[in-house]
Amino acid sequence: MVMTINGKTIPYNATYMGIEPLASMVEICAELMRESHVDEEYHTSWADEPGGLHFTFIPNGNGMLHIDIYDEITKEEWHEDILFDDFVSAIVSEGLRVLNAFGLYGYRAAWAAHTEFPISSFLLICRQYDMDDICYFDCTSNLAKEVEFLQQHSKRGRIDSVTVMDVCTLYYNAWQMQCCGEPFSVGEKVSFTCIVPSHPFATHGTIYDIKEEHYGNETHIVTGIVKRILVEQSDTPKGEKVIDYNKIMTDKRIVQCADGTMEELEDDTMVRRLWCYIVDMENVTINPLKEKK
Repeated sequence: MVMTINGKTIPYNATYMGIEPLASMVEICAELMRESHVDEEYHTSWADEPGGLHFTFIPNGNGMLHIDIYDEITKEEWHEDILFDDFVSAIVSEGLRVLNAFGLYGYRAAWAAHTEFPISSFLLICRQYDMDDICYFDCTSNLAKEVEFLQQHSKRGRIDSVTVMDVCTLYYNAWQMQCCGEPFSVGEKVSFTCIVPSHPFATHGTIYDIKEEHYGNETHIVTGIVKRILVEQSDTPKGEKVIDYNKIMTDKRIVQCADGTMEELEDDTMVRRLWCYIVDMENVTINPLKEKK
């Protein structure tokens, strides 16, 4: 998952640890919109092994919000002032992306058994309720209206023309790279042929916008700058048959390049299998391929 603030891309990974920050930020947005604690600092963290990402939100008046972010792993810090409305728009956009990828039930299953998607607060920051009524605790709503809103945002329309995205995440099957993929590295401008689904899809807690494809089913060309590459792999006892990728435990680790030379390991007790490369890209252009005759 990513957050873009003042043109800066801040990625963060999901784990089973800590408070889920998207839910926290939705609730923080709702609290600030209610103006019940306008002078209070808000803190949330996403614990990740071996470190975490920590957020502090400080409203400073005049519709502005100060955000401090610290990454324990990279030791990077961000100190940004942003229009509160722009912050809300970013959270709404990411919230809709997560809902499209997981759904309400899938969100709970993917993150933690105790974590619900805060749908009521989310609809509030989407301006689906009248703020005057909310402030006076008139908690009535129109279910048909709410369902209609979610249905309207449940799909990303088919991309039939050149489309620009600030960031996106691409799924690259490891076997396709190992077989005949073109090497690429972090910081490089690349182009992939791909499939663009009607809405984001998710596996193992990662949301993907597009899927690399070069065996005849590709529909688009995506061009952009590689921001980060992770390789996803699994270790299984030797002799144990791996049936379903979605039902096994996997690990992700950062690499600087994907060149098709990474080997699957095997010893007397364990087999390491490569599944995919997770490619975060920025300054992305998606261009439909001409229909094949």
